[in-house]
Amino acid sequence: MAEKEMINKDKEILRKRLRERRVYLDMTLEDLAQKSGLSKSTLQRYETTGIQSIPHGKIFVLSEALPR
Repeated sequence: MAEKEMINKDKEILRKRLRERRVYLDMTLEDLAQKSGLSKSTLQRYETTGIQSIPHGKIFVLSEALPR
């Protein structure tokens, strides 16, 4: 598999896990927006590929907002 394909696959996995975790915790996009400080529209675009990549700092913020 080419490196670019692998990166795209990793991005898709991240998007899927983000949405799955939010839904598992019974959180709406609005709930996550309030907890993370990110806008609801940004979160929606993260989950639906509207934004091509999620900055590393935002991944950390999201991981804190979506606890284990």
